[in-house]
Amino acid sequence: MRGFFLRRSAILIPTVMGAITLVFFFIHMIPGDPVEVMLGETAQQADKETLREELGLNLPLHIQYGRFIKGVVQGDLGDSYFYRRPVTRVIAERVPATIELALAAFLVAGIIAIPLGIVSALREGTVLDNASVLFSLLGVSMPNFWLGPLLIILFSIELGWFPVSGRGGVGSLVLPAITLGTALAAILSRMTRSSLLERLGEDYLNVARAKGLSEWKVIMKHALRNALIPVITVMGLQFGALLSGAIITENVFSWPGIGTLLINAIEARDYPLVQGCVLFISLSYVLVNLLTDILYGWVDPRIRFRG
Repeated sequence: MRGFFLRRSAILIPTVMGAITLVFFFIHMIPGDPVEVMLGETAQQADKETLREELGLNLPLHIQYGRFIKGVVQGDLGDSYFYRRPVTRVIAERVPATIELALAAFLVAGIIAIPLGIVSALREGTVLDNASVLFSLLGVSMPNFWLGPLLIILFSIELGWFPVSGRGGVGSLVLPAITLGTALAAILSRMTRSSLLERLGEDYLNVARAKGLSEWKVIMKHALRNALIPVITVMGLQFGALLSGAIITENVFSWPGIGTLLINAIEARDYPLVQGCVLFISLSYVLVNLLTDILYGWVDPRIRFRG
C-alpha cells in the first residue's frame, strides 16, 4: 500500500506545476494592462511606470515566472493587485463558501443518483428505468448557466421560496447545490445502474441466495458493494470537477466562493490572484484524485498491484 501511495503522490507535483505554469503564461498573454485597470487610462505615465515597477511588471516574463515559482515553493503567492492584501488570505476567506457548495452539491447528487441507479437496475426495461434514462439525458444536457437562472425564476421570483443570490443560510444554498449537483447525479445514476447490472448475473450472488440470504441482503451487501467500486472512482473525479465547475454556478448565484473570486480577478487582470485561485483549484483536483485512488486501492487490493 505504501508503494501504491508513493507512486500516486509522485504524479501530484508535476501535474500542479504544469497547470500553474500554463496559467501563468496564458494570463500574461491576455490583452489589457493591470496598471491601467488599477489607475485608469487617464493616469499620468510616470505614475503608471512607478506602479509597474513596484509590482514587478517591468521585469522580463521569465524573471517574473521565476519569482512566482520561488514564491510558490516558499508558500508566498504575493499580494493581490486589486485587494492589496496577501493572495493566500484573500483565497482563504473564500474557500469555505466553495467547499460548502461543493459538498452540498455532492450530497444532492448522491441522494438522487444512488437510489435511482439501484431502482433502475432492479427494474430494467420498465417505466422507472426509462424515466431514469430521461432524467440522465436531461441532467447532462442542461448547462449550469441555463439551469441556474431557470431555478431562480421559478423558485425565487415566482414562488419566493429561496433567495435569489448570495450566501445567507441554508435556504440560499439549495438552488446552487441543485444546479451544480444535477449533472453529477445524472452521471452517477447511469454509472450505478450499469455497474449493478453487471454484478446481478454473477455466480457468487446465486451462492449467497443458496445460503438462505434474503434478496435485499444479496443486493445490498454483495452486489451493490462490488458495483460501487467504479462509482467511487467517478465520484472522486467528479468531486474535483465540482470545485472547478462551481465557477459558473457561483457567478450565476453571486455565491462568494473561489469561482466568483477567479472571474473578478481575471477581469481586473490581477495576475497573482488568478494564479493563486488556479493553484488552489489544481491542488484540490489532484488531491481529491489521489484520495480517490487510495480509497479505490483500499476497496479493491488488486488495484495496488496494477497501479
